[in-house]
Amino acid sequence: MAVDRSVGILTLVLLILQIALCRSYAFNTGWDSGVVLGNAWQHLHGGSLDAGYFSQYPNNLFLLWITLRCGELAMALGAIDLIGVVYVFAALNCVAVSLSLWMTYRVLVLISDRRSVALFGWMLCVLIVWTSPWAIILYSDAPVLFVPVCQVYLYVHYLRSQGRSCAAWLGLLGIVAIVGYRIKPQTLFVMLAVAIFELVRLISLARRRHLGDENAVTGWVASSLVSLSLGAALAFGATGVLIATVPVELDEDRAVGMTHFLMMGLNPETQGVYYGPDVTFSSSFPDQASRAQANWAVVGERLSNYGLVGTLSLFSNKLMTNFNDGTFAWGVEGHFFDAAGVRSASGPLSAMTRQVYYRGGVAYDLWRTYAQLVWIGVLLLCLPAVIWRRKDVGPVRTVTDGHVTIGGASCKSEDKRLIAVDVMAASLLLLVVFELLFEARARYLYTYVPVFVVLAALGMARIAAWARELRSARTTPMPRRA
Repeated sequence: MAVDRSVGILTLVLLILQIALCRSYAFNTGWDSGVVLGNAWQHLHGGSLDAGYFSQYPNNLFLLWITLRCGELAMALGAIDLIGVVYVFAALNCVAVSLSLWMTYRVLVLISDRRSVALFGWMLCVLIVWTSPWAIILYSDAPVLFVPVCQVYLYVHYLRSQGRSCAAWLGLLGIVAIVGYRIKPQTLFVMLAVAIFELVRLISLARRRHLGDENAVTGWVASSLVSLSLGAALAFGATGVLIATVPVELDEDRAVGMTHFLMMGLNPETQGVYYGPDVTFSSSFPDQASRAQANWAVVGERLSNYGLVGTLSLFSNKLMTNFNDGTFAWGVEGHFFDAAGVRSASGPLSAMTRQVYYRGGVAYDLWRTYAQLVWIGVLLLCLPAVIWRRKDVGPVRTVTDGHVTIGGASCKSEDKRLIAVDVMAASLLLLVVFELLFEARARYLYTYVPVFVVLAALGMARIAAWARELRSARTTPMPRRA
């Protein structure tokens, strides 16, 4: 349709514009981003990689592999220092932003069947994602921005398909989820929600005998989940092969596991945010077994000290840390702005963008306020989409003549919207629980912003529907008494 073409063209225009804008204020930052960038640059010039860091945080190995490829491209284009690698990585991030814009639009078209709703979601995504400066940061957040919403897109196509294409859509979902997981583990939650939701709903329906033959239901569940698992296994193996090409010898005993991040997520000093002494404590143990045992001991001690009320208070503070920052913790990480403006672009455009995104800029606080207002609006608009439910929601798999069928059962095609909303809400619930238990940071929500936007657009559509119903009720004349 003409609207789709127009949105696609606008998205491409925004991609080109964003790349130019990012180049005007990009910089190599500190914290883990600087470690990955510095290691990649050093290796590309004949140096060795920091085996200690990557032994401790092996989850960043695939990110390192991507950074090495960006570094090779930057050097081929004539880069002579680190900022050249940042430029290339920022361009990759901009592509991810544009993909998230397009995926958000397409998901809303498929779910709502109304391009006005999809356009609203696309514009909202521009306001919150396209304007975010996280696109210039060389780390694991921006490159996977499109991954969660892409999984939703693939799942909605699965709901609307029939025959062999169902398995293909779920297989693709598994591939996308695992590639994202290798870069940012939190992106896996959509796939987990899909797997859990499909299994639980179909078993529940089988028990109510809506599908008739239980053996057929079991076979359908198995084939669906197998296709998802095969795609995930394929992606896990392929990315593993790529990671194995990184020339670093790891010491597996130095790896910090999830128990470390659980312990740090309970620390009282920073209320669950990154805490250096916890890292030092975990690093002091010679192997993973003793480290995990010590972490569990501290977890138990901290929970005992908190008590029930204290634990709930901690979780409340962590919710505020995670959700009460529309900039997604921009500038919060250690040594964030140390190299800002060093060896980067110059000119009128750079002068303007740095006043917006650099700490101390004349428009910096104004941008932070704007970002906060938009983010709060998105969160509020999500509520109507999640809260509204119908009791007659049935199973959904394929669409035929305006109706959706699965194993002989039938329901209105509108119900696919509710199932997709359920999956998105479940994935966000998994994300919230994960951030409550482990290390807190608003930045960890950034990759799920397009999913929040999809729900916000659907919530806005629901508010508009309520307003129409209310206006219609007021204008409809009351029947006269006999």
